[in-house]
Amino acid sequence: MKINHFEMTHHAKTSNAISFSRYVQNYIENNDYLSHKLIQYDCFDIVRIWMSKSNVQFNPEELFEHLKVWSEAQYLALCGLYYFYEDKNIMAQEFFEKSLHKHNTYQPSHYYLKLIEINKKELSLRWQCPKPYQALDIQQKSAGVCCTSWVPYSVGDPSQQKGEELWHGQKIKKIRDSVKIGNYQYCNPSYCPHLKNAIEMEVEPKKIIETQHKVTQSPSYLQLSYDRSCNLKCPSCRKGLIQASKKEQILFEIIQSSCIEPLLKNSNTLVSITYSGDPFASTHYRQLLHTLKREEYNNIGILIATNGINLTPAVWKTYSELWRKLKIITISVDAASKETYRKVRPPGNWESLMQNLQYLSNWRDSEMLSTKLILNFCVQKINLREMVSFYELADEVGFDQVYYQRLLNWGMYTSEEYQSLDVANPLNINNNELIDIVQEIKIRSLKSPQLSVRFGAF
Repeated sequence: MKINHFEMTHHAKTSNAISFSRYVQNYIENNDYLSHKLIQYDCFDIVRIWMSKSNVQFNPEELFEHLKVWSEAQYLALCGLYYFYEDKNIMAQEFFEKSLHKHNTYQPSHYYLKLIEINKKELSLRWQCPKPYQALDIQQKSAGVCCTSWVPYSVGDPSQQKGEELWHGQKIKKIRDSVKIGNYQYCNPSYCPHLKNAIEMEVEPKKIIETQHKVTQSPSYLQLSYDRSCNLKCPSCRKGLIQASKKEQILFEIIQSSCIEPLLKNSNTLVSITYSGDPFASTHYRQLLHTLKREEYNNIGILIATNGINLTPAVWKTYSELWRKLKIITISVDAASKETYRKVRPPGNWESLMQNLQYLSNWRDSEMLSTKLILNFCVQKINLREMVSFYELADEVGFDQVYYQRLLNWGMYTSEEYQSLDVANPLNINNNELIDIVQEIKIRSLKSPQLSVRFGAF
């Protein structure tokens, strides 16, 4: 069903907010389209398409009033979008900033604030991101092409659809099309470091290398994020310990049989398990890892993302048949001292973790494997001053890379709390200190080529 521009314009001209919202709701309920993962009635794209083709003037706060119940952040962003199209950027900016106060990772507001900042009506980048052509992230009721904070739109429901439908469907095609034409309509330029860098290069301007990507039979990278079971309760991620229920376990089996196994069979896919919890605290993921020992999965690669606590020598030896498939092991630590670790990753055991890290490094060397070992550090106010010592820790235990990530708000903080903790925000009181620390680490890394370093969204 196509958007009825005439009907929407009629409701706008007559300032009929109730009829306008009814039309939008009816459209949403009768069409299967790309929508925001966190908003049940995501109408932003529908209203955006209509406004981009309409020249009717109206009071957006009145016309969109009845859309507010679905998401206040969305409502405020739509008001901002109206003024953006009216070339009233000061008013538009005010509404987009109010929107982020309600939902600080809301993608459309970040996107249009970036356009205002660089004084453009739309992006038209030559650079083409490979992610939508390479990656698929499987969650319980949604699937994406990237980190949720970078591209928060669902390309389908893995509990209802087969893996092939998700990978070759119309929704993922819409994201790919936005990359092809270079407008990145569904991406967050504040959080994705690749898009952020591409925009800066284009504005300067420097030449960006054009790439042409093709859709392969299966994704080259498959991220599994549907089981949140974990033995830790990190404040940035959850309020308590999480273990999947029996009902969820049944759902996981459906996802595995209809999506995961068909996409991985006889493929060269790198499968990532897991950034949603911990693979060794999950009954389902432990069983899945044993399944991946089978012959039909001989060509896959495996990325293990873990907190490292349960990755003991005894546990690790039970997966010896997978060792040759292991391409990357990435361990999230977020601290360089026992005291800080206790606060950011309760109820983890620092001594056990250090033993497991050293064991992994020794295991890799003794087995003569090329598995890449990475330590992760989620930068926030409480651990900011341990960034340098964390780099030194990674060097001591013989890891290959340190990845410093920006703290994201997964609904665990109020806007005020997040603004205080997010030292990567240029407005944060500790941001200048972060910049100095990052520079120091970059200098150190030049002197230690055996230990590389990455920074995410700084």
